[in-house]
Amino acid sequence: MKYHYLIMTRQYRSPQIKRSQINKGQFIGKGQHPTTFRRVYATEVYESGRKFQTVCKTPGFFFGPSETSRIIQNYRKIKMLGLPVPAFVRSLREEVEGADVPKISLIAEDVRKRVGKIYDCHKDGAPVFLQKLRVKKDPQLIKALAQDLATLHNNDIIPFEIDFWHFYKIGKWRFWKRGTWERIIVDFNKFSRFKAKTDLSEMAEANLKVISHYMRADVWKKFHEEYLKIRSDVN
Repeated sequence: MKYHYLIMTRQYRSPQIKRSQINKGQFIGKGQHPTTFRRVYATEVYESGRKFQTVCKTPGFFFGPSETSRIIQNYRKIKMLGLPVPAFVRSLREEVEGADVPKISLIAEDVRKRVGKIYDCHKDGAPVFLQKLRVKKDPQLIKALAQDLATLHNNDIIPFEIDFWHFYKIGKWRFWKRGTWERIIVDFNKFSRFKAKTDLSEMAEANLKVISHYMRADVWKKFHEEYLKIRSDVN
């Protein structure tokens, strides 16, 4: 009975997009860069009598299969590393009349149904959200962010911009009992792999420089201390 439950859970978390009915619903928002996935809709995926709450990201232009494959590979690698990500991400290929290449969108778990409202980290790629963090109020989040970045760098994964974290509220926010934040990664198109140690080191330092610019001094100190505990190959 327990084994049957585990199989059912796995199927629930990973719908087969090609075999499913997909209903596009409410427009949620759009990306800030015209060369990335631009528009996001709430969607519902129906598969074998089950309903999945999902989102559909449609690109600002037609991505080819290789670009979409890279995004999916990034997602799978980051999920394998144990970082917080949606339960599933799938690609949806649509043939468009008159177009030379198919339109490829991404279907992912609608994490809002699990965690509530999601807040962006960035403005045009700049992690302005990090200015909100405080050592006394958000110590666990600061530690988690540092561990995330160090884990990515340890595995030769570099974000070109610090815009991949998104946040949601946890704890008590009413009256004087202010809660804190938790993070989730929902964008995977701007990660790249760097095997050359020189390039990796330079890009990692660039990431840290950007983050330090948007954090308060005491927050940055705590973040950097936690980062160095996890980061390998650092003098």
